[in-house]
Amino acid sequence: MRHATGMGTIDLIRSIRMHRARSLLQNSRMSVERVAAAVGYRDATALRRLVRKAAGVTPGRMRATVERD
Repeated sequence: MRHATGMGTIDLIRSIRMHRARSLLQNSRMSVERVAAAVGYRDATALRRLVRKAAGVTPGRMRATVERD
């Protein structure tokens, strides 16, 4: 996997989840809990950690930034 994508399997999965979560947060009115379930997390805490680590903001802030534009 690393040879083809430059990422390990876990990193690739996280990247895909993050991309999908960002899209859902910015383009839908789904709750953070529903977004978490849609991208494969059992609870929203895991998604919140991923978003904070990857984007440096909370899911709510990520959504609010787009709504203002």
